[in-house]
Formats: sequence, structure tokens, C-alpha cells
Amino acid sequence: MKKVYFASLFFLLFLFSSTAAFAATAVHNSKAKVMKQGVLGAKAYNVYYKEAGDKKFTHSVRRLPHNFNDFTINSLKKGVNYSYVISALNENGKEFWFSSPKSLAVK
Repeated sequence: MKKVYFASLFFLLFLFSSTAAFAATAVHNSKAKVMKQGVLGAKAYNVYYKEAGDKKFTHSVRRLPHNFNDFTINSLKKGVNYSYVISALNENGKEFWFSSPKSLAVK
């Protein structure tokens, strides 16, 4: 019974510690500010973004430091919808967590 209890506790701690909140807000000057609330164990982050109709993520910002609070993406097209995801990197530079895709409309 103890093994099940500890395994369940570990799973709950992992689930709780690996959740993170990310949000992007459009700015009228073709910029978007991405803000985050960290992923446990992340040493850096990558931001991937694309126009909503594209199949693959065509742009990226790589290796943002783990302690960044926000980052501004410049040169976005006005009137275009974008999709973005953020990944967390471990100490070896390997991606181990991805956010769900988020939408962003540039006005």
C-alpha cells in the first residue's frame, strides 16, 4: 500500500509542478508580449509562432532565460492571427514540456 501512496503523491507533485500559465497580448504596433509563470526544472524556454493558416511553426525565439517574465515579439503583421507554443528546456538543452497552442490576433 505504501508504494501506491508514494507513486500517487509523486504523480500529483509532478502534475502540479509541471503546469504553467502563458499569455500573450497584442499591441497595436505589430508586437506581442508573451508572459509566463514558469515550469519547474526549466533552465530556458523556446517560443514558436506561425500565422494561423500555416501548418508548421515558421518563427522561433530560442533559449530565453528561465527567469524571464515577459518577452516582446516584434514585426508581426497587422490584421493577422497567429498561433504560438512555448517549450521548456532542461539543463541539457532538451525540450521536456510544451504549452498547448494559443491564439493571438494582431490588431
